[in-house]
Order: sequence, then structure tokens, then C-alpha cells
Amino acid sequence: SEMCIRDRVSTQSTGPEPKSPPKKQTLLQKGEHHVLRYDLTIQQTDNEQTVTYQFSGDQEYSFRVPGLNQPPRFAYVSCAAAESELDLRSDNLWLHMKTIEPNHLLIHGGDQVYTDLPHPFIWTMIPRFAGYVATGLKTLFDTSKPFTPELDVDVDDFYFHMYRRFWSQQSVRHILASTPSIMMWDDHEIFDGYGSFYDEVQFSDTFKGVFKIAQKYFSVFQLGSTLESPSSTTIPNQDALSQEYYLNKVAILSLDMRTERNRNQILSPKSWEAVQTSLNNLLNSDIHHLFVLSGVPVLYDNFELVSQLIAGHNFDIEDDLTDHWAHPTHVKELELFVTKLFDFAATKKIRVSILSGDVHAGCMAVIVDDNRAKQPDHDNSCVINNLTSSAIGSMSLPRVFASLLDTQITLTPFKYCVGQNIHAGLHKFKFGLTSLTPPTYHLASRNFLTMKFEQDHSLTATWHVEGRPMIGVPGKVSTVTEKILPYTVGKTNDVSY
Repeated sequence: SEMCIRDRVSTQSTGPEPKSPPKKQTLLQKGEHHVLRYDLTIQQTDNEQTVTYQFSGDQEYSFRVPGLNQPPRFAYVSCAAAESELDLRSDNLWLHMKTIEPNHLLIHGGDQVYTDLPHPFIWTMIPRFAGYVATGLKTLFDTSKPFTPELDVDVDDFYFHMYRRFWSQQSVRHILASTPSIMMWDDHEIFDGYGSFYDEVQFSDTFKGVFKIAQKYFSVFQLGSTLESPSSTTIPNQDALSQEYYLNKVAILSLDMRTERNRNQILSPKSWEAVQTSLNNLLNSDIHHLFVLSGVPVLYDNFELVSQLIAGHNFDIEDDLTDHWAHPTHVKELELFVTKLFDFAATKKIRVSILSGDVHAGCMAVIVDDNRAKQPDHDNSCVINNLTSSAIGSMSLPRVFASLLDTQITLTPFKYCVGQNIHAGLHKFKFGLTSLTPPTYHLASRNFLTMKFEQDHSLTATWHVEGRPMIGVPGKVSTVTEKILPYTVGKTNDVSY
């Protein structure tokens, strides 16, 4: 299939047309199938452009390119897959996204595809895994069994066709074709809980064999590159696949928090050094805001409270709790992570925001560097907001569970100690799923996030939240909006920070 640019339309002027067709590269060949990458360069002009393109034999698609000095528009999604084939409204928010103002960039924060839904389910869909795992309340792995060459072929086929199936869903396909995307994986692209199992399982031949294939297809289908030839956006001098991007004075640091994860670390010391080098390089840039992708939120809820609520119940979520930044094995690394961001924000004198998913609810945490906030000439670089949006396709957090958490936080407010003189707490939204419902800490419904910068560099963050459906009718989508101030001296105690 060949790609061609059909049209370029600007509100006032048209930029120079490409002199040659987009460069084509074969990333993967599997049987009769080819995965192709087309490198397309659009020169920005003073005004926003609409670019229309077409593959031979396919319909036309278009996307927006911001003007040189235009504040960019972003969207953020995570947890994209329906958890049941009977969930006929799982694409409701994807369809809604088609109706709103087009975004310049769509950020996918993890769990874009799922290997471990009831269908497909990697451990049961591959017959040769029979005897390797026992599935029940817990999934038990026989670590003595080898990862055979035959299994290697079966797992490779599984991941290839899984991506083809998810990427071919009509509503998802349209958005992917009409909004430039950047993606970072989380556990479900490998399998649920990867990185949080005990060492004898995590480092078994089977886990290592499956991971190697999952990483290959993540690189091809989500990063648009191969492991042998990484994308130019890949941060150098690391063994993971963290990425860095830049658009109209906004930088995005997309951290790979799965490749090196185990129960004792999230990123290796080598990767943290690479991240620090990337931050140091950004000190010489002209950015006014930095987004940092952390698939799992820095703060979602009171970790001890969640543990108490599930105690005595048959919830198979030990791996989810171990994933949590507040888990005892990760708290030192969390302090390292957040301290790096505060130091960068203070030196660069800009705002930093963390974007997260994973937890199947929308929420916003506020992280404060207390020492800097107490200084008489303090600025709001001492406040980092953690914006969490999840899930766009999967089932949301049960509302009764969210209500219990909200009630407990209201009765017993808590501040989580992130590190020495750094604390975090959940922000209460001004109202719930509609203007008539009470304020809430959790948006317990499917949702996605849009972020729009204004000329003064303030950021409007809007959660698009699915309402309760009627029989045969999808739920109405409402919005919850928060305003994040631009870099300002002496403004840290405003409720929206």
C-alpha cells in the first residue's frame, strides 16, 4: 500500500507541499503481512493546518498540525480494551472523541491492548501453555517448565494477531488514523501484573520468553520502530524504552516503567541517570511545561486504607498493590523520582505535571515540596499535579468502592509523605459526574482527558466522563474541568494550583 498527501489546508495560508512521497520502511514481515512505517514531515506555518492523506484503496483521513505559536491541544487515554465481548458500549468514549475539537496529539498512557482478558487470554488461548499455569483465584506458574521454540512461535503469533485485532476496531482505528499518537506501555501489553511477581516467577524462562516477544511488538506497533533500530525519540544510554518528545514549547517525558520493573525497582539506576540527562538537556530548551508519563499514579488513594478494604475478600490484586508507588518496596524510588522533577521545575522555573492511568478512575493528586512552599519568594514550581485518567474502554472502578474511599477521605483527610518534606493529597473535584452531584475525589466511570493550553500558558484539564447508560442507550458524556496555573511567583494555595 502506498501513502500520499491529498491536501493541506490552513486557515489563512498553505505551507510548502512535500516534494516527494513519504518514506516507507518495513518494520516487520510475518507471512503475507507487512507492518510499514511512513515518515511524514509537515513544515509548520503561522496557522493551524489540516493535512489530508490516503493509502491506495482506502478512505481519506486528516489530522491537525498546530501553528508555530499556537497553544497545542492534547488528549490522554489509558486502559483501552473492553473486558467483555458483551460490553457493547466500550467504544462510547472513542466515538465521543470524534465529536470534539480535534487534538494535535493523543497520548496513550498504557494498557492500549490486553493479553489477559477473558478473550483473548494468553495462558488459555495457547494450547502449549497447558500445564504451565493453573488459573483460579490466583494464577500459579510452574517455573520449572522451559520456554520451547514451539512456544516462541505460538506466542509470537498471539501478540501479532492481538495487535491487529485491537488496532482494527472501527472506533479506535478512526482516532488512531486522525490524531498523531505517542504511546507507552504498561502491564497488560505483556500480561497482568508483569514486574510485580516474586523473583522465582518474574525471572523464569517462560516470563522472560513472553516478555521478549511482547516488547518486540510494543516497539513495532506502539513506538513505530524496532528493538534493533530504536526511534529517534528514544532516550539514549538506557536499557528500557523511555521516550522524549517536544511540541510547541511543551515537552513530554514518556517513562518506560515496565521493562526493568521487579518487586524491588521500577527503573534501573542506569535508566534514572538517562532520565536525569534528559532533564538536564531540557534546561536549555524554551519549554514552559513538562508532562511526565507514569503509568501508575504517584498517588491514587491511601495505600493502607485500600489494603484494609480488601482484607478478608477474595480479590486477586496483590500484583496491583505491589505496582503502587506507595508500596514499601518502591517508596525510596518514588522520592528519587519526585525530587528530580521538583529540582528541574525549580531550576527551569516552569510547571511540571504527571500523567497517569491504570486505576480505572479519574482523579487528581497534588504533590507539594514543603520546603520551597515555605520560602517567602516561593513560586508554584513547588507544586506538581498528577492527572489520572482511566479507563477509556475497560470497566471503571465500582462506584460503591469509590464512594467508600471518598467517605473515608472526607472523614479522615490524609497527606501522603512522598519523601523528606514532600507530601501529596487527592484533590476534590468541584462537583461530581454532573453539576448536581456532590464534590468527589474519584470519577468512577469511564473517562478520558483533554488538555488545552492558553496563551498565558495556563492549562485547562477536562475529564470527559461517561454517565450511566439506559437500556440499549450509551451513557451521556459530561465534563469535569480544572484549571492549572502557569508558572507564577507566590501562587501555591489556590485550590486548582
